[in-house]
Amino acid sequence: MFKIAIDLGYGFVKGINEAGKSILIRTAVGTGVNRQLSTFFGANEKSRDHVIISQGGVEKQYFIGNLARKEARDCSSPFEKNKIDNPSTKVLLAAAFAILNENNNEPVHIVTGPPLLYAAEQKESFRKALMEFNAVLQFVGEEKFHIIKFDKVTVFPQGAAVVYHLLKKNPELAQPGKSFVIVEIGYKTTEILMFEITSDKRIQPISGYSTTLELGMNFVEKAIDEFFFQKTGSKLIPAALDRVMNGFPVVSYNGREINLEEARNNAKDEMVRSIIDGVTQTLGEQIGFTNKLIFAGGVMQDEYISKKIKAVMTNDPVIIENSQFANALGMLEVARAVELKEAREGKA
Repeated sequence: MFKIAIDLGYGFVKGINEAGKSILIRTAVGTGVNRQLSTFFGANEKSRDHVIISQGGVEKQYFIGNLARKEARDCSSPFEKNKIDNPSTKVLLAAAFAILNENNNEPVHIVTGPPLLYAAEQKESFRKALMEFNAVLQFVGEEKFHIIKFDKVTVFPQGAAVVYHLLKKNPELAQPGKSFVIVEIGYKTTEILMFEITSDKRIQPISGYSTTLELGMNFVEKAIDEFFFQKTGSKLIPAALDRVMNGFPVVSYNGREINLEEARNNAKDEMVRSIIDGVTQTLGEQIGFTNKLIFAGGVMQDEYISKKIKAVMTNDPVIIENSQFANALGMLEVARAVELKEAREGKA
């Protein structure tokens, strides 16, 4: 089967297929409209952030990702506990799947899942929703229609899959008696996960030293927005906030130029302090007895934050390779492991 892993993050959707093709989409969806004017100014007519989805005889247009943040008046991001029940999640899932499944004629095995905090209670409903999902997607400007359906679904919690990517890249950690902690910092939550390798080389999660913090890059964005509101009485529009987060901190508003760099960096400092406090409180004395403390997640792509964490932590933390895609890459390893196990048991 052709294996595809999609990490439905609160900030970004990350996906990768077994051929190595990857996709990164900002978790944002809005109603799509005709963009004829844009083509006169060099916009790409075949941009894949404008989609048409047909489901149950109903056809709708959507802007997704950065285009939704810039141009959709009703731009929203699915923040609900039951993420798969939000139509926007399925729009993003369909778009990512269509790109990753191009030129494939094999049955598809998809691995995805809910946040770790809700994984146990949502596993079956998540799987059922995906197995029943059936739609047709077209990227505006392209003739091809993409059939969205999944032949096999494996549900695996976000965050926990990182361990499989970690051990593939760092096989020396897969030795009996080794223990390590993964801190995956995402957009809305931070997962603190402790594992040890048993005498028979199985991966054993240590639940007593694992938890989920309701803290991520969303904290920084909210702090910047609140600072701007105190200065102007107005909230930042999504496109302006994105520019601040991407290194352009000066915002023009009603003829004034407001520099948000200090507010942004102060918020990042506070987020890092809170996460380190959470790690220290969760692990207690155990923190000094683990073989490795590993940081992952898209937030670790931020050079300011990664340097701050390395400066604050005293036990030489490691930032995992390709940290933003670590969970999706781990999910791909889960798909391989599931199929290998089923082949051995004669279920494939």
